Amino acid sequence: MDASLYPDLHAPKDGYVFVVTYGRSGSTLTQSLLNSIPGYCIRGENGNIPYFFSRAADLVMNNNMYSWRREDKGKDSAEVRPYLKDIIGMPFDPWAGAENVDPDDFLLSMMNLFVKKILQPDEGCRVSGFKEIRFHEDPGFSGDT
Repeated sequence: MDASLYPDLHAPKDGYVFVVTYGRSGSTLTQSLLNSIPGYCIRGENGNIPYFFSRAADLVMNNNMYSWRREDKGKDSAEVRPYLKDIIGMPFDPWAGAENVDPDDFLLSMMNLFVKKILQPDEGCRVSGFKEIRFHEDPGFSGDT
C-alpha cells in the first residue's frame, strides 16, 4: 500500500492502540495511563464511527449493484450480465459510476479522514488510537442473528 495516498492514516510511525471494552470497566483510566507515555495520543470515545465506516465499506465491497458492475466493467458485451448489458457505464444507469468505485481505496480514504478529522493526533505522535465502549450495540455482534 502506498502510504503517500493516506498520509494521516500512516502518520503515527508506531501504529495504533484501540481500547475496546464496555462501560464502567476502567477504560478511561487505561486511556489516561496510555496518554502518559511520551508520543502516545489515545483519544476518547467517538460514537463508534469506525463501525459505520466499515458498514459503508462492506456495502461498497459486497452489494451486488457495486460488485456486479466492477466485475463486468470492461468485459465483452457477450460476457456482461444481461441486466447490465445496455446500461453499464452509461449516464442513465441508475447506479452510474458504481463500477468505478474501488472498495479498498474507499475504506482507506474514510479511515484516513477519520484520523485527520476525528483523532487529530498531536504533532510528534508515535502511537494514536481511541477507546470505545459501543462496539457491542450492533445486533449482529453476538453472532445470534
